[in-house]
Amino acid sequence: MQKMILGRTGLEISRTGFGALPIQRVTFEEAAALLNRAVDGGICYIDTARAYTDSEEKIGRALSGRRSEFYIATKTHAKTGANLNADLETSLKLLNTDVIDVYQFHNPPFVPVPGGEDGLYDAAVKAREAGKIRFIGITQHSIERAEQAVESGLYDTLQYPFNHLATEREIALVRRCREKNVGFVAMKALSGGLVTDARLPFAFLSQFENAVPIWGFQKMEELEQLLDLSEHPIGLTDEIQSLIQKDRSELVGSFCRSCGYCMPCPVGIQINQANRMKQLLGRAVWQSYVTPYWQKEMERIEENAMLQTLLKQFEKSPVIPSAHTPEAVRRAAQTPAAAIFLLGGSILTLPEMIRIAHDAGKCAFVHIDLAEGLGRDEVAVRWCVEQNSADGVISTRPSLLKAASELGAITIQRLFLMDSASFEHGKRMLRNTPPDMAEVLPGIAPKAIRQLCEALDKPVIAGGLVTEPGEIALALQAGASAVSAGDQRLWELKL
Repeated sequence: MQKMILGRTGLEISRTGFGALPIQRVTFEEAAALLNRAVDGGICYIDTARAYTDSEEKIGRALSGRRSEFYIATKTHAKTGANLNADLETSLKLLNTDVIDVYQFHNPPFVPVPGGEDGLYDAAVKAREAGKIRFIGITQHSIERAEQAVESGLYDTLQYPFNHLATEREIALVRRCREKNVGFVAMKALSGGLVTDARLPFAFLSQFENAVPIWGFQKMEELEQLLDLSEHPIGLTDEIQSLIQKDRSELVGSFCRSCGYCMPCPVGIQINQANRMKQLLGRAVWQSYVTPYWQKEMERIEENAMLQTLLKQFEKSPVIPSAHTPEAVRRAAQTPAAAIFLLGGSILTLPEMIRIAHDAGKCAFVHIDLAEGLGRDEVAVRWCVEQNSADGVISTRPSLLKAASELGAITIQRLFLMDSASFEHGKRMLRNTPPDMAEVLPGIAPKAIRQLCEALDKPVIAGGLVTEPGEIALALQAGASAVSAGDQRLWELKL
């Protein structure tokens, strides 16, 4: 196993590091086998984080009798010095050690400095003085903050995504680390699984004597492959360079490395996988992603994009016409509104009403409870959404909204706020079976609208009994995203 010096830390470490994020997904016994095989194979730099659930504990249990054979680096997401101290004590306990070799700030949205109001850097210095940590590092996904950290002179190590897909600016960052004697730790060597041939980043990274890649190991065969590459290094042969160029032509630039910092999504979409679906289908085991589950997940993205577009349009035209007949829909179609609520009609007239709205470029929302000739069941929802292309469904019934959501429609839960009990019931219902939006009736109760907006993270529409421009203004001031109105005098109101 080749060795290197990790910048000004002076630590002599293996050129192959162990990234301990994936061991969260295996049992304690499997993690112990991986970790012990890694140390047996000469790997002596192990990187984990307080945020990696039970990763620290697995390392502490597996290697408790071998602490002198490896260096340990961990990270904290702490926002204050007090939080850092608490995280540090937890990490020391779980790792079963008295000292952490490299303690890193975990991708903070700024570069901590001495004297900062957050107290982070000062707390780290005190921990170093107390002998609890040896060196202070930082991890970053922002090239600007990474460069700032290196130039500050405050950090012993920098961890940053780096492999054969790197830009010239990122390559310059690694070289600057060498000039400043900052240890460089390369994360995401396999770009979150999009790179399937480990030889390519391995050969590329071997050019940089100051960079140690931390490879994420979840299976023994993955570890054995890297140990073999470490024992029998390969250079940038013509074959390897040709394969690198192929990868660069497909992936270079801005693409998702599945770091997960975009999560959790407020609407539950797996952003870090959906965002790179095209690459996964072309480079990973594609059968895993051509499934009904993933089809539905991708449809949810489309649905959410339409919802966000609609909310943007509400900012310009916040009045939503409520129409009961085809004639009223034709009138509503001439307004600047982005959507039309269909609060009447029947199985005979609704298809025409939806078509009129669509021809005018408006979204059509069917209040399924008020449609004549339709049952109050999933079949009625399918008829509206699948057969007649309704963009959304309005209902007082969570079960119907759930069915509509599964079909990719935007859902609006209608609530009647008559007293405190109905208000509390409405809040519980919205939390338990969350629709995309809520419509509150009556729309002339700004206090109730404000309280509901404050209690929820969903857009709220006010509706019912709205007859005056001032009432619309009050509802919007209370936090409503839009106001539905049946009075045609209000449909083109300019606020």
